Amino acid sequence: MRFISYHIRKVNKDQPKTVPSPISWNACAVRTLGEVARLICERNWSPGIFKHQYRKQANFMSADFVALDFDSGEMTIEEAKSIWEGCSHIIGTTSSHTPEKHKFRVVLTLEKRITKSEDYKATVAAISKQYGADTSVADSSRFFFTCREIVSISSGDLQEIVVPKPKTYRTLKPQPGFVSTTIMALTTSTWVSGSRDKNCFILAKEMAKAGAEAGEIFDMVQRVNIEGDFSESEMWKCIYSGIKSARAEVGNG
Repeated sequence: MRFISYHIRKVNKDQPKTVPSPISWNACAVRTLGEVARLICERNWSPGIFKHQYRKQANFMSADFVALDFDSGEMTIEEAKSIWEGCSHIIGTTSSHTPEKHKFRVVLTLEKRITKSEDYKATVAAISKQYGADTSVADSSRFFFTCREIVSISSGDLQEIVVPKPKTYRTLKPQPGFVSTTIMALTTSTWVSGSRDKNCFILAKEMAKAGAEAGEIFDMVQRVNIEGDFSESEMWKCIYSGIKSARAEVGNG
């Protein structure tokens, strides 16, 4: 038995691209690719299954499928059919697909269930880079609008999972006056919506004073338990503000 999630609210045909709420994403058991194809043409959907039916990366539980998005128009549907011939797949056009500029999605059945958000991201990113799909859809909480038409569906070989290489973190070297308990407290607590920006700013500032780089700070923030949606753009804004503040303090010290 495999699963795919869909938003409980039916799609408004007059406004098909209304962004659905992150809540009420139900898991749907599917036995055949035909059932998957029917669902992705009728509902906003996501390959991921989410805890409490709340769609966000921190709530990702599993995925039996991955989805690729081809919206540049550089690859044609016929080329996609040729690539995934003999593989378990579904190809469906998007609402903006035209005969002159092909826009479509490819759904691939995984060889086994993914249970880690980072494995989902690594798998989609690797396939997307290989075939020129949109890499921005690699995050495990991504949802998709309905497909207009299914143009190819076939059983066959299953998609292998790509496991990311483990990240290594260099040992931070605290500067004079650096309080390591601040980082410990921030990274082990839950950030509620009213304190996310402030906590991210403080963590970035303290880590920067300890010698951490922006990428290391971003990785650390992503490991924190954060309530609600904390977009990457908002995250980076707080991180850069914290780094700027740390540099100013060091410069004036």
